[in-house]
Amino acid sequence: MATKRPPHDFGLTGIDHADLLVRDLTKAVRFFTEQMGMSLIASAPAYAVVQCGEQTLGLRCLAPGSPKPGAQRVALRVNEWLGLRNRVMRSRAVIQDEREDEAGRTLSLRGPDGLQIDLVWRA
Repeated sequence: MATKRPPHDFGLTGIDHADLLVRDLTKAVRFFTEQMGMSLIASAPAYAVVQCGEQTLGLRCLAPGSPKPGAQRVALRVNEWLGLRNRVMRSRAVIQDEREDEAGRTLSLRGPDGLQIDLVWRA
């Protein structure tokens, strides 16, 4: 069966990172480092980042009364930035934010069920 080509080419090359909401940050860090073999590369009181290969996984502590744990964000890596914003606008995706820093550029989109989808270009 032939796969249907997407109507808009954003130059996706893979997953850059994902963020998960967790109830117990310490427990989540222990699970991903001790049981899954990932490396802890950054931490703060309510946030930690673990790494597996070239991909990272952000762990964010849920605030009291927040919805259930789960995926908060998926960041997809793109191979070029030039024209990306225009291609996204033509696709009718809703752009929520656009940022640039020393590491690269990010376009944040609203995905299904409120999931944040980031398109990331690394410098």
